Amino acid sequence: MSEVSVDEAHRRVTGGWAVLVDVRETDEFDAGHAAGAVSKPLSALVPEGLPMGVDVFMICRSGARSAKAVQKAHQGGVTAYNVTGGTAAWFQAGLPMSATGPGSPKVI
Repeated sequence: MSEVSVDEAHRRVTGGWAVLVDVRETDEFDAGHAAGAVSKPLSALVPEGLPMGVDVFMICRSGARSAKAVQKAHQGGVTAYNVTGGTAAWFQAGLPMSATGPGSPKVI
């Protein structure tokens, strides 16, 4: 499986060279997610809905769901990578987080 560290994912996403896709369910995403991530829950993920021509970094809480998302993406011809350790590792590394739901905690 193709994997990328949280530091590398952050560097490439903020540089505009990749897209970060959070595959957790909407309520999980709203509670707190890696800054700059877009929400595309694994339960509704289709390769046709992913960007083409740019690396796609899949992230979830720990890396299990995002690994499944990477497999789906590859089947659709999308270049995708699993972010090792997920949002838990992202948070632990002190990388920027966002929350979008009302009263959402900043910690996952």
